[in-house]
Amino acid sequence: MKRQATMSTQRGFTLSNWTDAEEVPRDVGADGLYEMPGMGRIPAHLPLGHTKFLGSAAGVDAGPPWLYLFQRPMGEVTPWRRHTSDHLELVLSGEIEWYDDAGHAATRLGPGSVLFIPAGRSYRYTTVSAADLLALWFGVPDVIAEATPHLATDESTTRG
Repeated sequence: MKRQATMSTQRGFTLSNWTDAEEVPRDVGADGLYEMPGMGRIPAHLPLGHTKFLGSAAGVDAGPPWLYLFQRPMGEVTPWRRHTSDHLELVLSGEIEWYDDAGHAATRLGPGSVLFIPAGRSYRYTTVSAADLLALWFGVPDVIAEATPHLATDESTTRG
């Protein structure tokens, strides 16, 4: 029997049974959107891997911080996006190739890598091998999908 993932703020930020959290259902409406806890209704074309909402310190959808587990298959390419809040992503397993709008060359990241992504930073990644990422948002994690990034530099010099 699966245990319910629970979060407590009695001793700071504690999360129990997070590996047993249920996947967020993709009940896509006629508008092409589905409900993601903490983010509201987001486009169904966003990453096709599995997303588990692990909770928030103030209750299921009540307030920050919000914690998610992303399970991404090999070869998945996330679309360019920005968020309205700073967040951290920790690569637990697998490998990703990271791109952002700060003009950095593509960077390969594996287990133990931590990304700090400031609010408004455009980014995407390609899953080189099946990967699990833990993501922690410090404010409302609204997603802003983009067809192309809002680049600070010429992308042709930094991306292959």
